[in-house]
Amino acid sequence: MSKLLKAGHKNVEATIHDPPFTTFPYFQFRSKWLTRFSRGFDWYFSSFGIQRRALERMRRIFVLSESGAAVLKRMAPAAEVVTFPHYLKLSDVWAPRAPLPPNLMYFGFIGPNKGLDYVVELHRAVKRIRPNTNLHVVGHASGAEARKYLSRLQRSCGDDVLFHGYVPDEELDTIFAKCANVILPYMEYQYIMPASGSIVQALRRARVVWSREANAVSEMINDGDNGFILSMDADVDAHRLTELMADPNRVRKISNSARRSAITMANYPFRDHFAESHEKHPANRPKGEV
Repeated sequence: MSKLLKAGHKNVEATIHDPPFTTFPYFQFRSKWLTRFSRGFDWYFSSFGIQRRALERMRRIFVLSESGAAVLKRMAPAAEVVTFPHYLKLSDVWAPRAPLPPNLMYFGFIGPNKGLDYVVELHRAVKRIRPNTNLHVVGHASGAEARKYLSRLQRSCGDDVLFHGYVPDEELDTIFAKCANVILPYMEYQYIMPASGSIVQALRRARVVWSREANAVSEMINDGDNGFILSMDADVDAHRLTELMADPNRVRKISNSARRSAITMANYPFRDHFAESHEKHPANRPKGEV
């Protein structure tokens, strides 16, 4: 992006999954110490305005949540920011009446800030009430720190926690079909506002998502409607989970609502939205039009 702007291109657009930054850190060095030091310029001194100016020179920036757009606009007030949801194909949304076995699943990248340690703790609390409940963990650890974190968790878990690692889509569907409840207790991020792709993938499979009101989650999950917001007290959350498991009709109701959320995303009028934002852009207005 920076190279295109420096070369003088005027019609550069970008989609930023996790706004506001474009790279982190903006200045990168081979030395880990220098890279850490550069974060001071990035976030405490705003890179002397380099990031802001680059973002404001973009023709349009697409982001996946209103929360992300707000964060980006605070960083670069003059940037042309357009919000639209994750793209979904209607054919990818699971049909109603898909099986909903009362097991737990974690799905996504694995690391200290993803909350998998809480998922393991919650699973233990659930097992005290429903001993035969399994936990399926799908995803891989990226980086040495994340691998150590995962290794510590694996050593502390029993046979009823299944670590699948990365799996292809066809196997992923099989695992999702074994678990009605997807547990994603995200932590708040300091510098970015991600919209969870894992939540989208769970909703399109009509799973019951349990997450936190962190980042952009509140734009995707309504507590008690298409999913639930975790209290982060394992005993409290385990009680709510097992109460739900004991009520198949309510599980199906939440599942159907999750499915409708995915259908709403799939039916989003992307083409109309892009055309409208294209027409509204100052560069595309007829001469003399304000």
